Amino acid sequence: MKLLCFTIALWVTVAILIKESNCIQLKVIKGVDDDDGQEQQVSTPRSINPISEETLKVLFQNISKEFGLNSPRISGRLLNDKSGKVFTLNTGGNKNTKKIHDMSTVGLKVARTIANLQGYQGKEKSNILVKNYRAPADFCPYATKPYCDFSYPYRNSDGSCNNKYYTWWGMSESPFKRILHPIYDDGLNAPRRRSIMGRGLANPRKIAMEIHHSLDMISHVTNMFPHFGQFLDHDLTLTALTSDEDGTPIKCFCHNQDSDCYNIPIPLEDHLNKDQRCMVTPRSSASFKKFNCELGHREQINLLTHWLDLSQTYGNNLKANLELRMKYGGLLNSSVVRGMKRDYLPFVVDGSCPNIPDGQPCFKSGDIRVNQNSLLLSLQTIWLREHNRVALILHKINPRWNDEKLFQEARKIVTATYQHIIYSEWLPILVGVKVAKLYGLLPLNQGYFNRYNYKLFPNVANEFSTAAMRFGHTLVRAAVLKADQNYRPFANSSFHSIIFKPVSAFQRGGLDSYLRGCLIEPSLRYDANVVDHLNHHLFEGLNKESPTKRFSLPALNIHRGRDHGLPGYNHYRALCGLNYARTIDDLFNIPVHIREKMKRLYEHVNDIDLFTGGVSELPIEGGVVGPTFACILAKQFRDLKFGDRFYYENGHDHVTRLSYRQLDEIRKSTFSRILCDNTDIMFVQRNAFLRNNFQTNPLISCHNIENIDYNAWKDLSY
Repeated sequence: MKLLCFTIALWVTVAILIKESNCIQLKVIKGVDDDDGQEQQVSTPRSINPISEETLKVLFQNISKEFGLNSPRISGRLLNDKSGKVFTLNTGGNKNTKKIHDMSTVGLKVARTIANLQGYQGKEKSNILVKNYRAPADFCPYATKPYCDFSYPYRNSDGSCNNKYYTWWGMSESPFKRILHPIYDDGLNAPRRRSIMGRGLANPRKIAMEIHHSLDMISHVTNMFPHFGQFLDHDLTLTALTSDEDGTPIKCFCHNQDSDCYNIPIPLEDHLNKDQRCMVTPRSSASFKKFNCELGHREQINLLTHWLDLSQTYGNNLKANLELRMKYGGLLNSSVVRGMKRDYLPFVVDGSCPNIPDGQPCFKSGDIRVNQNSLLLSLQTIWLREHNRVALILHKINPRWNDEKLFQEARKIVTATYQHIIYSEWLPILVGVKVAKLYGLLPLNQGYFNRYNYKLFPNVANEFSTAAMRFGHTLVRAAVLKADQNYRPFANSSFHSIIFKPVSAFQRGGLDSYLRGCLIEPSLRYDANVVDHLNHHLFEGLNKESPTKRFSLPALNIHRGRDHGLPGYNHYRALCGLNYARTIDDLFNIPVHIREKMKRLYEHVNDIDLFTGGVSELPIEGGVVGPTFACILAKQFRDLKFGDRFYYENGHDHVTRLSYRQLDEIRKSTFSRILCDNTDIMFVQRNAFLRNNFQTNPLISCHNIENIDYNAWKDLSY
């Protein structure tokens, strides 16, 4: 009888593995979480003695007591200590994500306990087994669904209620999805530290020094291209870090053994970092992988909405949105600066900028990273101006509209403009027109887009957030150019000098001079190289009290991927249609000199980190990135288009859609027009993301760039 049960269990496990393997092989442009109803019923293998709901609840209660969730967790941490400040500014967390993390951590411990009780300790088998159980409602942070009013014609600020059937989908403070199943060292939770050969993986900082060193080669795109990409990324991804009781990311030390800290040791050969022992890095906060709180691997939390909804301008929840609004005339709050013609983002004096004296203001927007660098600040500012410009026009056309109507209609128009620019101008450059067509990314010339799919799970993929969307780090220049109204350069500052320097918005030409510099200067070429400031001196000097004096951005990217259990690069290249490499020498689309370095650093081709492998590829024809990242990026933007009920071209819902005339006006939008309308720039190339070329992309007067006719929004009901 025991032999029969074992045989049945073996065949069930094998059948599950074969099924999942076939899905990965067949779904070249789909991920393991796609078309996942999230509400499906689970079944327990007949060979396993199922654990009752009562026993499961007791397990959760006992393990939660073991973690001491009702008392502060202080294991080597100092609450309210400012040495974690840099991380607070860049990733953050809050009390709610702390709650999600604690519940999910208990869930991970319960999952491991169940797997051990059933005699399964292998990586894959334990994950397959425990996914047949769900956390009790008291321990599921997603147990209460959002209340939705589907007659409301606008987006919710927190991203909820976009999908009428799965109302959690796309909501802020919810889990990332996966393209491939994660590979954690213990199958559930432990970071990927070990080679498939059994020994430890190469130090991320060593890889950054060997492969991601600086080498300036210019690109065909302008410097505006990667910085718009950063602005866009701040609409989609902000990974929560493990936090203390007040929502502040925990303080880690080089010597502590806290399981929520995952530091990068400094290798002996790193002579630039002799004054520090490690780069302290809290782990990303844990989450259940699905909204039904099914037990299984550790997932991570996205603090932002999973939509292209300009949340970096409007905020990621109703409270943040209301704080940003003037509550008059549909306007967003702004600041008037003496001597400046145009308005700026609102000021805030809260100590959130580590590089200025106390009491001096920073800027506030819908995203906490707004002050990170002056180029990002410039882009945040022009989208604030664009909203207020449109709101004023609508008020003139429709004087009877109240503040709420003016605000929501202006937000809807500006968000539609933003989406059109992404899909018509930015994405075809990033992935190439051929890939953009393959994935259905290009906007229509006329009519409605009628391919909305409510079954498509749109949440941002972990691989997109943690690796592929970081492609822009290789394009950033070491210096930033300023140019006058005639596009004559007059200043060239190090990128380091504009980090957390909001005062630069007013100095020597202000924001306009930075934007003009971005329009005439090319970005660096897409490759494995990262400028010294980002690779060796990131955030240097910003927090002298911290045990980490400086960080390495490519090392952090690699390290974050391992923390999240991302499988190696080779798995993704195979999924995206490239050859599955048996050896590093089989990576034919990676330059030979990079492959030689990889052979010194990685024991096996499957050990290569996704970020490192992805940025090492040669670019695809007509695009900026290589084929693997083009595949991941195109897949994500397809999901954000096909799975968004409020996507601007959709016509299936009469409550939310634009009229034919309004849609035709939105299709006139270009980023060059946005610059003309919200700065003092008078001439600009037709496509601001491509270098000026007399024949194909000449400088033209703003008067010759088509405007939207807002009379299409005139309310005739009065």
